[in-house]
Amino acid sequence: MSMVANGLCDQKRGFGVRADARFKPVGIIEIVVPEGYDHTSCLNSFRKTHGEEFEHFHHEITDRNFNRPTVMLFSGFRFVVEVLQLQAKIPSDEGLDFLSSRCAVFLGAQGLVLAHEQSNDQLLIGRRCLSFDEKETLPIIDGYRRIPFMCSYSTGGDEFNLAHFDQGLVVGDCLLAFHALG
Repeated sequence: MSMVANGLCDQKRGFGVRADARFKPVGIIEIVVPEGYDHTSCLNSFRKTHGEEFEHFHHEITDRNFNRPTVMLFSGFRFVVEVLQLQAKIPSDEGLDFLSSRCAVFLGAQGLVLAHEQSNDQLLIGRRCLSFDEKETLPIIDGYRRIPFMCSYSTGGDEFNLAHFDQGLVVGDCLLAFHALG
């Protein structure tokens, strides 16, 4: 359970605090869950609407595979999203722990879709932007726990893909830290 969900989150450790030199804040995005949003079908709807915009859209990014999110989204929910770029290679568990320490809300693939739809131009070109969920809720696909990410390239050929949790995170990767707004 995330620190936000169990009420232990201390605002001093949350949004905007630079707690670790391995994570450099490089952007801020504001998103609002739109009217009529359906959490149970948003990934399949996104594929139908935006699938052709991606050179690679992993076939396992479906509502069925991402059906156990830590946080269910509903119309009207608002978030500020910090984009945090890694300055060192780290295990995925350390990235997850860092997000928890910053009181991030884990939105997984569904949060990534909203960030893309509402502010694609603010996601970094040529960098994987990963959106974690709690480790236990990330799907196991082809025998590996997977983290959804998007990457835009200046030459086109954007991708919506899945990283291997066990392979860790590399320099330049960006983590999306979602912070709920009142």
